[in-house]
Amino acid sequence: MAQFGRKNAMLLAFSQSLLATLGLGFCSYIDNEQYRQINRFISFLFFLASMLLRFYQGFSDGIVCAACFAIASAEFSKTRGEVAGYLEAAIGFGLMMGPSIGQTFYSLTTYQLIFFGFAALLIFSTISTVLFLPSRVNKTQGQSEESLAAQDVEDVSYYQILKNKKVAKSLIFTIIGMIVMHFNQMLITNQLTKIGVPFNLTGTYTFFKNDLIGYIIGISGLAYFIFSIVSGIMVNRFENSYLVQSSFITITVTLLLQGSPEDSLPLMIIGLVIMGLSIAFLFTSFLRNIITAVQQKEEIDDDTEQLVNKASILYNISLSAICLCSPLLGGYLSDNFRYTKSCQKMGQTSFFLSILYFLANLKFENTII
Repeated sequence: MAQFGRKNAMLLAFSQSLLATLGLGFCSYIDNEQYRQINRFISFLFFLASMLLRFYQGFSDGIVCAACFAIASAEFSKTRGEVAGYLEAAIGFGLMMGPSIGQTFYSLTTYQLIFFGFAALLIFSTISTVLFLPSRVNKTQGQSEESLAAQDVEDVSYYQILKNKKVAKSLIFTIIGMIVMHFNQMLITNQLTKIGVPFNLTGTYTFFKNDLIGYIIGISGLAYFIFSIVSGIMVNRFENSYLVQSSFITITVTLLLQGSPEDSLPLMIIGLVIMGLSIAFLFTSFLRNIITAVQQKEEIDDDTEQLVNKASILYNISLSAICLCSPLLGGYLSDNFRYTKSCQKMGQTSFFLSILYFLANLKFENTII
């Protein structure tokens, strides 16, 4: 972003994500029955190509997210927490619609058409960025350095940000909390398949009972969407530590509900709703607190472009670490324990984190986290 500008970085990332999405669609032509009979290596090739394309797609999406949060933080510095809530709500809306649209496409069309359809949506996003995002957000590193020189303000390095105790504490608790909460994301589909969807929910439609699972998973995204807006408003009116403490408590509740030994679908749905609340409370204030903590420590009165960019990049690196570690933890627990037992263990871990966070705030009562 510093070299190309935020808008240019977004456009480049959208183009990369578009190519990756199209590539995932074309991968379906590799792993078909005809080729599989010729060579068993084809299945491995399909897996490898899909994994590399998903990595490339994730890299592009990370650039888009970092640019969005950097632009919002710079443009709305006075209400940064509230605006971050709106951005988190937009992410929640995507998490809600993604499984739902994918489930519908998969039920009515083919595997490759799902990705071709999402590629069309990416074209729409690219055009919208060109038309509606003003060019003034497209500041490059040279322009930012000229602005800093004019204001006689020193740039803040990553080392200065990371050695800040408030930032370090926020990173540690947020990352660990989100890993504990997200460890079962790859396992929820299997658990819902095991429980099954009651036939009376399918009505007279042609969907099989398991075809509703994508819509059930989307419930968590809907809750995230709603509670992110609420959390964005609350973050400017309440001490942020209250929101984080509440998040750890609700994480404990949602994991214990999902770990119910009865394998109850209603309890699973309630747990998914509370999970959306937990994510919103834990993540909405995260970026705002990084910037505020550095400003206080380094005695910076106003936002600098480089501080906002670097804080946004750290935010997305943390999110990437969560997305990387959560499935690994989930896979380990899934191999050694049942789903319900895994949720119970992580619920106990979250309860311990809640106590640890409370004690940390007693020791550093003036620390913003």
